Amino acid sequence: MPDRCGGCLAADARDLVVLNNWGFVLQGGVERSIANNLDFFVDVKEVWLAVDAHGKLSGDVPVTARIALDPSIVGIGVKFRFR
Repeated sequence: MPDRCGGCLAADARDLVVLNNWGFVLQGGVERSIANNLDFFVDVKEVWLAVDAHGKLSGDVPVTARIALDPSIVGIGVKFRFR
């Protein structure tokens, strides 16, 4: 089955232009020592980013889109220090 994009075949999109953009990030984290040379950390990021695109569908119908990419990113890890 072919990919769909709002009711049209994805192959029908032509002259697609995706514009670069910038966004905001809010970040926070905690690091805790669990031994003399061992640390544990947690990091959380919230990202607000939107991407603009435009192109044509079959029949030269112009289309534009604004796609919101707003992920929440969580990182967890252990840090080891050689002494």
